[in-house]
Amino acid sequence: MFRSFPIVAVALILVTSDKSGATPRQAEQASKPVTNADVVSMTAAKLSDDVIVGAVQQAATTDFDLSPEALIALRNADVSDHVIKAMQARAKSQTANGANASPTGNPTEPGTQPPPSEPCRVFITEEEPPSGAYVVVRKEVQAGKKFYGSHDDNLMKELAKQAEKVGADAIIKFHEWRAPSMWSWAAAKAGGMAVKWTADGKANVWSLRGQCWSSKGPTRE
Repeated sequence: MFRSFPIVAVALILVTSDKSGATPRQAEQASKPVTNADVVSMTAAKLSDDVIVGAVQQAATTDFDLSPEALIALRNADVSDHVIKAMQARAKSQTANGANASPTGNPTEPGTQPPPSEPCRVFITEEEPPSGAYVVVRKEVQAGKKFYGSHDDNLMKELAKQAEKVGADAIIKFHEWRAPSMWSWAAAKAGGMAVKWTADGKANVWSLRGQCWSSKGPTRE
């Protein structure tokens, strides 16, 4: 009886484990989506923001409620803005990966991810990605038309040219306005923050709403 016990024990371990070495319970937990409640629990356990953000980014899937009421509840539970932004970015990325959107010429519309052989020259977006996604090259680059006119491709090409000059990968927080010039009282202007992507930024850029541009026009090359 006692001599056979180790063999029986080994057999039980093999039966209750999968090929990866995880027990059925561990496998089930790994497949469960990370939710608001999980983030609140990690915050209550005094885990650092970096650890919680890592858990959000590395989760196989998430199921976040990011309605205004839920965001207020998260802040009341002491979840930081840094963590909440990571939740929003992950939810947006998860949605974008499952959508079949088509690229447009509007910098506020979502595009589809181009093949790796077609990198984006300068990505222009109105959004502000999480702080860990980029490094600031120049706080503000601007482009403007001399004469009265509306926002057009020439304005965007000039803005992309300014980004290329400073070696930026993208312009975030894109905005436009009108201002007097020597030739017009309301010439179109555009600007934004020139940045270079970090590894995280490159991995998640296609979750943002925007478009690729170069000094020659809209592009995916």
